[in-house]
Amino acid sequence: MVMNPCCCGCSLQTGSEIIAVLQIIGSVIILITSILGLLAVTKYYDEVEKEVKKDHEDISKTVLIVVMSLLLGASCVNLILAIVLWQGARDRNRTKCWIWLTVSIIVLILIFARFIIDCVKVRTGHVVDLVQGGVGILVDAYCIFIVYCFIQEVKQEQQSGETP
Repeated sequence: MVMNPCCCGCSLQTGSEIIAVLQIIGSVIILITSILGLLAVTKYYDEVEKEVKKDHEDISKTVLIVVMSLLLGASCVNLILAIVLWQGARDRNRTKCWIWLTVSIIVLILIFARFIIDCVKVRTGHVVDLVQGGVGILVDAYCIFIVYCFIQEVKQEQQSGETP
């Protein structure tokens, strides 16, 4: 019997599907935002350049386009991974869930490393950012743990020959 860490009492399969659906929704929102941002930067940057440079002297149109493009690419990858997780959870496919889990662990390690750097270089007024980052890391780790437990449940079922 595999431990069920889902906080709302749902099955591990349902918990994994919920994680996937929430990631799909978040990815679509970021995807739309980054597309609109790219359009706005390319079309309206010259009109608002004075306002942007007043607050941030070192931001150029090229930098904004690169950042928005990277955000667009990352949200596309995250959307694809979330769909893979949803399919894996729906079909109880360990391989698809492992793909999501592996990439999520790598991303979590990178985010955690960045968090440690931010903690060392904390500036006055940025404590809220650190708390938000820490909570985000905990939520991501919790989601990873739920999917890991689901993978173990499916593995156990496959080894014993049971069907859900």
